Amino acid sequence: VKHPRMISDLKINTLKNSFIDILGFKEDIQMYSFESLSNDLDKYVDDCKNALSMASSALSSGNPNEQINKRISEISQVYFPLEERRQLAKVLIQKRDSVFSYHCDQKNCGHHCPFAYEHCPHIDCPVIYSRKWSNQHDQECPQKIIECERHCERHVMRRLMKNHLMDECVLRPVECSFASLGCESHLLQKDLKDHMECCQSDHLELTLKRILEQQGIISQLYHRMTEQETRGASLQQELRRMEGMIAAGALALKASETRHEGALQDQIAKVEQRCVKRTSDLQAKVHSETVALTKSIREVAATQKK
Repeated sequence: VKHPRMISDLKINTLKNSFIDILGFKEDIQMYSFESLSNDLDKYVDDCKNALSMASSALSSGNPNEQINKRISEISQVYFPLEERRQLAKVLIQKRDSVFSYHCDQKNCGHHCPFAYEHCPHIDCPVIYSRKWSNQHDQECPQKIIECERHCERHVMRRLMKNHLMDECVLRPVECSFASLGCESHLLQKDLKDHMECCQSDHLELTLKRILEQQGIISQLYHRMTEQETRGASLQQELRRMEGMIAAGALALKASETRHEGALQDQIAKVEQRCVKRTSDLQAKVHSETVALTKSIREVAATQKK
């Protein structure tokens, strides 16, 4: 962890040895497939990415993408410089291209050789190719300035053609600015200005028609809003009526409870009065009977004495 560059160096040296093995310099192969080599190199690139990710985890804190891009640049310059890559490709082709599809079968045949190196003549294109493949590259070079596919008399780089056709070409199809109001004219960009000038009355008619439609819609909405307000007022009135009925019912219930409570108190008072009277009557009767019984006992006792 203290020496992340050393970790990265060890990993990349191992991968570079694997790269040499993939190219097959150590093997004697009679039939060689460049398509197979391409697949192997794709796998090698994935391995390099994984190794670089492992090494980047040991880098100091900061923006990891910036550090990875910086490390990729360093690796390209230190481990795989351009001249070394070119020499490896040259040796590989000479060793494996047995049918001379990609290199010449003669030595020192001069600048007229179909496999002589050529630099792409188009601005900022870094590609180097054999003269034999110049036409093929010319048909696909993204930097080549070519005529507009719609033949609008403009010339643009092939890589910018898509943007030109979408945003710049005067022959691109466009809609009238009044298409949303009903204008159905099919136009090219170059004809739009003339169309806008010559069809002003038609566009004005479409605009007025849309305004009338909008006014009709506004009128309908206003009518519906008025109906909703009227219905809302009716509901408010009904609500107030219901609230009044509920309040009256509550008062009636309270009055009824008061009346029942008074009647109940009267009944309780009457019962209490009857109980008091009955108790008084019983007490008087008991007292009378007690007096009579006492008198009888005294009479009996007097008779016994005699």
